[in-house]
Amino acid sequence: MSTGSVAAGAVHPEGVPGDRLLDDGIGQLLDRVNLRRHSASVLGALVVALSRDERLPAVVRASAKRTAKRCERESIVLPGLHFGQSGAVWALLDAAAALPDPKLMARAAKLAAEIPVASTNPDVCDGSAGAGLTLLHAWRITGDDQFLERAGECARRQDTAEGKYGFGHGIAGIAAFLLDYCLATGDQHCRIKAIRLADALCDAAMWDRTAARWPSGAGESIPLGGWCGDAAGVGSFLVRAWLATGDERYRKVADAAAAAVRADQWTMATASCHGVVENVEFLLDMAEATGDDRHRDWALKTVATLAWPDDDAALPVLVAALVRLVVPGTPRLWMPPLTSTS
Repeated sequence: MSTGSVAAGAVHPEGVPGDRLLDDGIGQLLDRVNLRRHSASVLGALVVALSRDERLPAVVRASAKRTAKRCERESIVLPGLHFGQSGAVWALLDAAAALPDPKLMARAAKLAAEIPVASTNPDVCDGSAGAGLTLLHAWRITGDDQFLERAGECARRQDTAEGKYGFGHGIAGIAAFLLDYCLATGDQHCRIKAIRLADALCDAAMWDRTAARWPSGAGESIPLGGWCGDAAGVGSFLVRAWLATGDERYRKVADAAAAAVRADQWTMATASCHGVVENVEFLLDMAEATGDDRHRDWALKTVATLAWPDDDAALPVLVAALVRLVVPGTPRLWMPPLTSTS
């Protein structure tokens, strides 16, 4: 817990965990956001919370225009979803669709068309898998087949050789992109690759009774923590693989990943990549995909014990997670949808 954080449960002790906290989070974001200081994560969080506060449409519009202007000035466009331009483009597409704003949508679509499909890094955070997920999102938002074609270029360039296991920098994230592309197009080659990686991740799980965790990669023996490298990220892919294939092994291992996430929450900070917030998002994925309210209860209990982060990077992702708690069915930011083929 960082110095200066406030215990979330103390903000509105009489309120329901998640509901009243969301209003506090939006208030804090509005206090911190102005026309000179913003980020894609702040914009994304405010878009999903748009209907919650009457002040948000004007703030979203101003922040989106400023974000688009900043992106248009970039001389070098990097492909990554979290450490490149793809995340900002994703947020702009969502903002343009939610407002709705045709001129902003045209700017966002133009920026999406400029995302590079070739990268020496195949992962989600920095590389071509993140670009591919964003291009699929652009296709879903706009219906423009150029984005589906460019996502296909990303898919054909993916290296599925052995590597790190996690979502942000490893094969779980790459597999999630390949699976998402398969679901959008019916591409069986990508489906085979994604299933092969799902099987490899199940085989690599380190079991502790009913909990499953993962190390950095093959030959490693120490389980990592967080979405980018451990149970929350691997589980986020495996639950999607289960929905797409019906293979109960994937559900079983995803459920064990959720048990690990629940057990490990007490040792993690309030954050996204290496912290509790993406764990909450994964638990909400499990609740939505399986219909098992146990996962939602775990997410609620986790939120009730969180501390308000005192940095601009962690607060937006916490707000986005709170929106999903308050409004079930809200899509998870910067992730492929939960899609069942049954």
